[in-house]
Amino acid sequence: MKASNFIDAINVIAALLLLSLILTPAAASAKSFSELSGEQQRILQGFAENWDELSSERQDRLARGADRWLQMSPDERAVARKRLQRWQQLGPEEKAKVRERFQRFKALSPEEKQRLRTARERFQRLPEERRQKLRERWQNLDEERKEMIRQRLQNTSPEERRELRRKWRQSSPAERRKMLQEGQD
Repeated sequence: MKASNFIDAINVIAALLLLSLILTPAAASAKSFSELSGEQQRILQGFAENWDELSSERQDRLARGADRWLQMSPDERAVARKRLQRWQQLGPEEKAKVRERFQRFKALSPEEKQRLRTARERFQRLPEERRQKLRERWQNLDEERKEMIRQRLQNTSPEERRELRRKWRQSSPAERRKMLQEGQD
């Protein structure tokens, strides 16, 4: 064998080794369905037939989701089932809105995320009847009014929002109507 052929062969082998090293991590993260734990297989049985056609990222997400499911209490699982049912009942436009809101939430600063979580917790502590009335009032607003409220809240500091809540709580129904009317102007 000539020296040049030998060097060419070494270069080909080196290239193949390098290529295998580059591709190995991606291939290693993909598991066949039979490599999943029995519990994961049970949970993901609906994906078994097409498992090999899924991307390794999707397989990993599903496996992690199955692991999370296994760690949930029965109550947490019931809540997750209800959420999934609600999601499945949404139309394509509603799902797109939810995804868009989720992306906006992910883009918020940690402080803004915490502010929204706190507001949601405060809302959840209200009596069901009061929450329902608030939902109905919000749903009855036209989109222009809703957007105006969103913008106003985004441009209001936490201190200003606390002060507005304090004034609102101390106001009579007539004073509240006046405050709302002034807000529309």
